[in-house]
Amino acid sequence: MKIMRVATVGNLWRVKGLRGPVVVGGMLTRSRLEASSTGVFDAHAHLQLSPRLAKESFGTLGDDDRVALMSVDEDCWPKIAHLRNLNSESVVAAYGIHPWFAHRVDIQSGSWLERLRSHLEEDPTSIVGEIGLDKDWVPPDTRVHAWKDQVEVFTAQLGLAAQMQRPVSVHSVRCPGFMFDTLRGSALLPPTIYLHSYSGSAAMVDSLIKLKNAGPRFYFGFSHYVNEKSKKTLDVLKAVPGDRLLLESDLEDPAQRESDLMKMAEIIARARSWTLEEVLDKTYENAERFYSADDLMGAEV
Repeated sequence: MKIMRVATVGNLWRVKGLRGPVVVGGMLTRSRLEASSTGVFDAHAHLQLSPRLAKESFGTLGDDDRVALMSVDEDCWPKIAHLRNLNSESVVAAYGIHPWFAHRVDIQSGSWLERLRSHLEEDPTSIVGEIGLDKDWVPPDTRVHAWKDQVEVFTAQLGLAAQMQRPVSVHSVRCPGFMFDTLRGSALLPPTIYLHSYSGSAAMVDSLIKLKNAGPRFYFGFSHYVNEKSKKTLDVLKAVPGDRLLLESDLEDPAQRESDLMKMAEIIARARSWTLEEVLDKTYENAERFYSADDLMGAEV
């Protein structure tokens, strides 16, 4: 996600380098990604945070394209619900609290978790996300690391997702051991677990997918914005089972989203020795399986 590390309290989530969105008559359009026969599934995006999309409705991103809109805080929930209602065939809604905003949650009251439950109940196809842990993040409004708040908010949401049997999209930065132990030690887990913009090691991929009773639940997403920078990305992409691989933008800007998806698709194609069409088709199929929490074992490629 492209946000400025120094921001005002009222606007923590501020976009860098926005280019103009492609909006025509209230309809979000795009140049065709002709490489795919099925369309493109952006498994993790934040389009609801675009100032322009907050005021505009958008139609389908392409005849067969889909996008999952990830919440970062409670303010996102009604925006995403609105976009989902307008675009039920194209949009997957995800409701949750991002670790960067965990310090703003009134944890003790528990009312926030009940409001989250209500949003999930209103849309049986919705998932829990974006949730997670980030040991690097220090909120610019407090300048105090809120690790304890992050852990409490994350575990509460993970538990709710498990209870309601909803998939989760997880942000995990510099806490692989703690995250692994948390997931391994949970008595009940969500049906599918998506580690988005995965920045861990190939060895951790292997450890996760071999977890007894939990391994088949894990999916791994990759975005150009986060993963292109890492020298280990190609090796990690080779380690991820072909039926657990997801393509994502992790962006707010609809104009940049398409370009980044294609750049990441090209990196995946190179790592896996797939054609570009195979990347888009396989990641689309994987995303549909993840979001439906269906056929957890998948079909390894």
